[in-house]
Amino acid sequence: PVRGSELCLSVFDALGNPVQIADDVLIYDATGRHPAPSAAAEIAAAGKRVTFVARDPSIAPEMEHHSSITYRKAFAEHNVHVLLEHELVSVSAQDGRRLAVLRHLLTGRELSTTHSQIIVEHGTIPVNGLFDELRLLSVNDGATEIASLIGPAPLRERAPNGFELHRIGDAVSSRSVHAAMLDALRLGLQF
Repeated sequence: PVRGSELCLSVFDALGNPVQIADDVLIYDATGRHPAPSAAAEIAAAGKRVTFVARDPSIAPEMEHHSSITYRKAFAEHNVHVLLEHELVSVSAQDGRRLAVLRHLLTGRELSTTHSQIIVEHGTIPVNGLFDELRLLSVNDGATEIASLIGPAPLRERAPNGFELHRIGDAVSSRSVHAAMLDALRLGLQF
């Protein structure tokens, strides 16, 4: 969703190859979950200059309180510059560096800032190949009856033949591990 995204690294790519991380990095967090602040803390601890930009009014609002505190402490210890309530509008190349245009979400004011590298966390896109292959073979056609996940167990009987197929967690959309665990628990309690 960001113009110039081909000039950016994802958090996954950045942490998968720490050798490629530049000395001056902007990390943009559009999810409020662990990946972006985790990357920022790790990269800053390695001695790199980090600017952390988030859409949210606080660091890591989608996480439990103690994780948020841990990241905020790491940011303070390693002098991470933090800009909150900003969105990344575009990225362009400029003299071998990256020009990021940020927009304040409350005022609409734009800010341009230049860094050696831009790392973006926008969540994940489900990889559905295996699900799509198995869906037609399943007795429920891969559909989960949401209403059957609420209430006391057992909520319904198992199919006498075949298998049921359900998508949970990141197989549905970009979600936290806690959402996947809750989905799995609800499904497991049905039988």
